[in-house]
Amino acid sequence: SVREAYPVILGHSIALDATAEQQAQFRRACGVARFAWNYGLAEWKRMHEAGEKPSAQKLKAKWNAVRKTEFPWSLEVTTCASGQAILDLGTAFANFFRDLKKPKGTRKARFPRFKSKRNDNGFALWNDQFQIDGDRIRIPRVGWVKMHEPLRLAGKIMGARVARIGHRWHVSVQVETAPDMQPAPNETVGIDLGIT
Repeated sequence: SVREAYPVILGHSIALDATAEQQAQFRRACGVARFAWNYGLAEWKRMHEAGEKPSAQKLKAKWNAVRKTEFPWSLEVTTCASGQAILDLGTAFANFFRDLKKPKGTRKARFPRFKSKRNDNGFALWNDQFQIDGDRIRIPRVGWVKMHEPLRLAGKIMGARVARIGHRWHVSVQVETAPDMQPAPNETVGIDLGIT
């Protein structure tokens, strides 16, 4: 029998040749993403203690309702940074509660923790919020940023994440592609194992 070929999601990590001003904006976006995660986690705990049923959607709605008045500086960066951070928090809680059903020795997900600058230097981009043109990427509130090389994957772009790795900024682009559209064996790509 012929096996049906399902699409796969691959990630291509590309170094960015960002200017000093663009790097400063990246750091601001990372700070907003980190703050939104911590805000969401504190609100989740508060809602739980008050007998309410928290969810990522409720937290995101509350964040959007208060950010203009309470955290206006968060509007200086792409909305993806804070929005995806709160959605990621919801995923972390879902993973934690799902793992609780497993035997103790097999659990991997832990209760979400507050993030610090030391262990989190990245922010997400939704696929309708950025554009790739050859060897450059347009990021909201940042503009066009030079990439070290063009995207080597063909298919539907699902999203991206900008992160600092060592002393350099990178963008990891997730692309849904058919198995026969994958790079040749001598090409190297990164596979994001966090994507299901």
